[in-house]
Amino acid sequence: MILKAHKYLFYFFYKMTSVNYGREGGAHAAYIIISIFFSMNALTLIGLCKKLILKNFNISLLELSVIFVLMLVMSFLIFIYKSRYKKIVSDFNTYPQKDRKWSIMVVFYIIITFVTLVAVIKL
Repeated sequence: MILKAHKYLFYFFYKMTSVNYGREGGAHAAYIIISIFFSMNALTLIGLCKKLILKNFNISLLELSVIFVLMLVMSFLIFIYKSRYKKIVSDFNTYPQKDRKWSIMVVFYIIITFVTLVAVIKL
């Protein structure tokens, strides 16, 4: 279920970005957007651990860079490598409109990602 949620997250961003960037450009833009969100989630978890254990939230530019690069590589391997995005898009294009409950979950995910990151920083 988690992987399906990630695939729908990719599909959601792909549909939004492919309007402006075309099919391949939309896939690459979606993969970068997902990498940014995954990085924000990782930073939230790291920040929370640092707050609880070390009582501070100092993340260096090196740590931030390493996290982002790892998320880029992971997202590339999951979504772009060997044109996997084409199968993801074709799978979700065949879903009936009423079964797209995932869109609401994506919006909640986006909101929760920003709120939790800000909350950890403000702690």
